[in-house]
Amino acid sequence: MNNNKVTVIGQNFDELLIDGLTLDNPDQSLSADDHKSLAIDYGTGKYNVGTGEKDVEVKRTIKVFIGDDTQFQPVDQQEFSSYYDNLRVFTPILNDQEIQDEPRKDVVVELTTTLAVLENGNKTGQEYRFVEQAILAKGYLFIKSYTAPSFTEVIPNSIPVMETGGQYETREDLVISITGQDFIVNKFTDPDTVTEHVYYPLVNLGGAITLKREGKNADDVLIKDASNSWKSYPGASMEVLHGTTVIDGTAGKEIGNRIVIRIPAGIQVSQDCFDATHLEITNPMKNSGDYGYPIRKEDMLRFILVDENQGPVINSVEPHVVPTEGEKGVQIKGANFQVGVRVFIDGLEVQNINRDPSSQLITFDAPP
Repeated sequence: MNNNKVTVIGQNFDELLIDGLTLDNPDQSLSADDHKSLAIDYGTGKYNVGTGEKDVEVKRTIKVFIGDDTQFQPVDQQEFSSYYDNLRVFTPILNDQEIQDEPRKDVVVELTTTLAVLENGNKTGQEYRFVEQAILAKGYLFIKSYTAPSFTEVIPNSIPVMETGGQYETREDLVISITGQDFIVNKFTDPDTVTEHVYYPLVNLGGAITLKREGKNADDVLIKDASNSWKSYPGASMEVLHGTTVIDGTAGKEIGNRIVIRIPAGIQVSQDCFDATHLEITNPMKNSGDYGYPIRKEDMLRFILVDENQGPVINSVEPHVVPTEGEKGVQIKGANFQVGVRVFIDGLEVQNINRDPSSQLITFDAPP
């Protein structure tokens, strides 16, 4: 997971409440050389131990633990006042198992004050040390920053490719539906730039075509093709759904069970694609522009080489707009509708279609 900015608010984190100690100068300086502790230098003073006063050098280190050591943000972000003190830190990075075992962690502020005894301005090696702790039990809740996806089905699982001028490219526009669980859409606002970001899963089809969507619009999609560079292809799109609900990253709409992608004709692929059968999906990490680890499954899809004129051709769909309750007698007119032809709408297969023996007509009842 990522580390996050956290402010620990309390009182008396910089106050020296030590009996018998007086400072020569009330000023103090802050530093954070190792980032895991904040150092306060109070200068020199006198410490009365009951048998007499001793000259001392006074320093304090402050550490914050939230399950583990935290790192301090820059010194100029730390605040001390007579009312409240603000310690600004970065949370430690915990693995998923640590979070799953105990997501709520104690918040501990540890103050170590050292009085080094001086003689003629030099340290004698003698010192007095005071260690104090302020604890807020179960004060911080860690949430996993990455959830891995799972998937079971790709429809259709064949991607037609044709050869053109010695190169290979997708023959036609194709809508692909991927069914599974935990497809994450991460929407967040960068606190520094106040810019809103939306990240969708990264979808890799056999290593030949990779799609990513980073934006509010379905066509905010880039495709990595055989050139191994990201390109914008007109007609490419990606949506994440949960049932019929569009998942857009807003509260309550962050996890889907289906990804619908549209890959247009003309995407260049390498000859190696014909040996590839794997599907790989990588979810975005929470509140960042990074992606987690990919989940890969073999034998999920295949690229098939076809002739330019091979395969079905759709000329028209009548009616092409149907009510939400469905429509009976929808007709697809075209050519090359062979035995075993299948019909998909938005990546979902239509059942009980009727193919005319002429191979030029398919009729079906549109589902609601």
